[in-house]
Amino acid sequence: MIEWSRGNKDIANGIFTAALNMSSLNGPNQSRSEDSQSIDAILLWRNWAWLHLEATDNTLALQTLLSIVDGKPDHSINLSPTVLLRSKQYLSSTRDFLCSAGDFGRAVLYTECKHAPLSEPPFPHINKTI
Repeated sequence: MIEWSRGNKDIANGIFTAALNMSSLNGPNQSRSEDSQSIDAILLWRNWAWLHLEATDNTLALQTLLSIVDGKPDHSINLSPTVLLRSKQYLSSTRDFLCSAGDFGRAVLYTECKHAPLSEPPFPHINKTI
């Protein structure tokens, strides 16, 4: 975030990408779970999306949030109603799981990601109550 504030957005994007890619790697003694991202990766995703929003780049913010599901940054992701629905479902179900586990701090982070630019999709034919 320091590089971003200095105006080095390309460097900051590279740092976010590297950190998120590292957070999704499993070590040799770890089993592959459905959600292999590190526990705090959602902080990186949320902060990166909000930096794009502050820079008024809604498309990159949305692409960042849609990439959370796969755990790998992909700013070439195809924006479609299916991808949007998949992302919303993932964010909701993970939030609900965290709430039931008593991890309310991380549940709030998933809620913030779900309701950032995803609440106003760029698809006029989608019902906003999805």
